[in-house]
Parts: sequence; structure tokens; C-alpha cells
Amino acid sequence: HLQHALRIERKLHGTSPHPDVAKTLYSLGLVVLRSGDHHASRVHLEESLKISRAIHGDTPHPDVQKVLRLVAALSARDGDIGQWRSSRKEAIRMHEAIHHTQ
Repeated sequence: HLQHALRIERKLHGTSPHPDVAKTLYSLGLVVLRSGDHHASRVHLEESLKISRAIHGDTPHPDVQKVLRLVAALSARDGDIGQWRSSRKEAIRMHEAIHHTQ
């Protein structure tokens, strides 16, 4: 169902960054992660992150932060310590920025 939704969203929005596409990619990343396909999960999550960053720019945003947290967890699981460290650090900074201003 998510693959079908993603095809429809891509058809509707084209190549323009759109939050619906980013959210569906995030959900797909979760689903395939639970099925054990870490590579496919990472591909979906990285695309979701790229779109979310394009939408929100440098402004800290919860959507970007949640993808960063999952990328960090997946990186730790895969033994990619450098990616884990940078994603985790950015997610923490973003969390602090989001909650400090609220």
C-alpha cells in the first residue's frame, strides 16, 4: 500500500519536494527495516531526509529530527559509527533547538 501511495504522490507532486512524499518514504523505511532489509530502509530514509531538508532548509524541524534519529539507530546497528555519530549529534542539536524555542 505504501509503494502505491508513493507512486501516486510522486505523480501528483513531480520532482518538487513535498512533505507527503517525505513521510511516505519514512514509513516505507520503517516497514522494510522491520522486515530486515537495512539497505532498502536506508535508501528510503536518506531520500526522506533529503526531501525534508529541501523543504525545511536549515530550520530545525521535528520531521527532519525523527528521520535523523532513525538513520542514527540504523547506522549504529550496521556498525557505521561515523554516520551514527554525525546523525545522532545533529538530531540532538535539532531536538534542543526545537524544544528550546517552544
